Amino acid sequence: MNEKRERGTGRIFQRGSVWWIQYYCRGQQIRVSAETTDPKKAARILRTRLSEVTVGVHRDMRRVTYEEWKSRPIWVKAWDHVVAFFGPEL
Repeated sequence: MNEKRERGTGRIFQRGSVWWIQYYCRGQQIRVSAETTDPKKAARILRTRLSEVTVGVHRDMRRVTYEEWKSRPIWVKAWDHVVAFFGPEL
């Protein structure tokens, strides 16, 4: 996967055996693990992220606040388990 990519299309690179993706959103460089050892899957993830940036629905999940995370419906059950383990004064 050493072919030259067009400017603005991000890139994939390997760290150890895991592939990572890099792209820009609103002038900020974003580098995240693709969490795969397959370069084709990493390229697919990169294309998905770039399309989210283009459409304007991209959300940088590295910067989700505690309150945003806690209020998400998908995490409600998980949050109940966290509170049960650590206690309500968390």
